[in-house]
Amino acid sequence: MPKRGENIRKRKDGRWEARYKDKTGKYKSVYGKSYKETKDKLNNRRNTEENLASTKMQIKDSITFQSVCEQWLCLKKLKVKISSYSNYHTIVYNHLIPFWKDRNINEIDFQSETIQLAEMKLKENLSIKRIQEIIGRLKQILKFAKRQYNIQNTDIEVDLQQYLKTEIEVLNEEEQKKLIDMLLMKKDVKKLGVLISLFMGLRIGEVCALKWSDIDFSAGTLTVSKTLQRVKCFDEVRLSKTKIVVDTPKSLKSRRCLPIPLVLLRILKEYINKDDTYILTGKSENYIEPRQYENILNGYLKEAHIRKINYHILRHTFATRAIEKNIDVKTLSEILGHSSIAITLQLYVHPSMEDKKKSIEKIAS
Repeated sequence: MPKRGENIRKRKDGRWEARYKDKTGKYKSVYGKSYKETKDKLNNRRNTEENLASTKMQIKDSITFQSVCEQWLCLKKLKVKISSYSNYHTIVYNHLIPFWKDRNINEIDFQSETIQLAEMKLKENLSIKRIQEIIGRLKQILKFAKRQYNIQNTDIEVDLQQYLKTEIEVLNEEEQKKLIDMLLMKKDVKKLGVLISLFMGLRIGEVCALKWSDIDFSAGTLTVSKTLQRVKCFDEVRLSKTKIVVDTPKSLKSRRCLPIPLVLLRILKEYINKDDTYILTGKSENYIEPRQYENILNGYLKEAHIRKINYHILRHTFATRAIEKNIDVKTLSEILGHSSIAITLQLYVHPSMEDKKKSIEKIAS
């Protein structure tokens, strides 16, 4: 129960609210589902602001890149889901800090050195998407540095696409048919996830989180409302320890209800199980995590005599087939759960050499 002077109360809507003054003297609030959760959030927020204020006083003229990254992470921990924070933490400590280390942030030429970072990551064979993520987080950190410390050399005006653009090879129609034929040859509940991704474009984490309750057979629809992933467990004992998290997808657009194609609906009906069981296991407690399911896909590819690909190529393949069949990009974007059409066009649509040849011939004629 709240104590006198804590400024914590239970609202009429059932939530708990704690009010506090920030460093400017303005009142702000944090909310929680219980008194304890709200009090913990309040203490974390106060500690964070005190640490930031103390750090800012200590490093007036010599602000290291690493210290700014760590302050940014400290703020993000209060605002984002554990899965997002785990991703940010990995990017900062595995890619950004090792590159700039403890250099003074005022002395870094971010415009030219960011290009060097991107080129280095390309040589390390990181995926294009991952490199774009790293650059995106860097831009957020630099905006924070400009806002917090008035650092002026933080604008990145270089178009990174010219350095990062490479062509992603999707499954061609023959490979796709060979894989589907192999999946249908012998009944195995684990194969359903690959079929769902090929026919509906779901991400691997979304497939691993699917339960039979997410499928409405009478309406012929599938609801994507969760994603399953392994993230770092940030405790005081072992920072490197990981855990499985089943959480909502990364954006509102990713939460979607999709019609199931009839051919897939017929297949799913052959495996139907209790509502509270995972589709890939048929059990309520046991799930298959993404890394494990990636290995299962590799086995299917080997059995079908198809080159090795990562699981996300199934999603690229679905999007590319959709464009080839003249599905409008707006509809495709919503099916994939993207926040904008631009993302769909930039990341997931890969015209084949045959399509390019036809286009060139049309122009020439």
